[in-house]
Amino acid sequence: MRTNCCHLLSLLLSLVVFAGCEWDYPLSQPEEAVAEAKMVGPWKLVANYDYGDPSGAKKRTPTADELSILKIMKATEKNVFIVGFTQFHKPQLPGESRDKRRTQYAWVTKIGDTRYLNVGSSELEKPTGGEKDRGFSVVKYELSENKLVMYGLSRNARSRISSFLGDFYQRDALRQQLTAGKKGDWQVAFEYTRMQ
Repeated sequence: MRTNCCHLLSLLLSLVVFAGCEWDYPLSQPEEAVAEAKMVGPWKLVANYDYGDPSGAKKRTPTADELSILKIMKATEKNVFIVGFTQFHKPQLPGESRDKRRTQYAWVTKIGDTRYLNVGSSELEKPTGGEKDRGFSVVKYELSENKLVMYGLSRNARSRISSFLGDFYQRDALRQQLTAGKKGDWQVAFEYTRMQ
């Protein structure tokens, strides 16, 4: 289930910055989600960042024949979203795609002034956040009226946090580690603009 539940986020953050599902828990339960109505709508990818080169981050902007759209919709549960990601590339013609991408539930956790998006699994078509080994990813983000910037954990931070937590840990330990605020832990991964 861990591979399937984070398929969307691995697409959203398909760079080396994020390598799919990483955590057994989200930062908060979906019932504790913070309202973030400004996230709803379609968002066009305008830049992504690759940290695979030791010389530094490489910013990539989509070419004229590439279009990647992040769609964020309200779910029936209060303050919970359904997120989906679609890519269009020429010269792919209509009907040629064998894409099996799926949507995921997501919700916001606010800690201090920082907001995080929890993306993860569901059970019986409802968002869940309390079951170990369900597979979640966490993205730090900044949102203005027409711009959405997502940050992923650096490789070093992911490795350090995973080593510290080990195989058996509780949500509070994860939350403390992900929000410790060490310099360089979170790296800009994607920039989106709101589609009108």
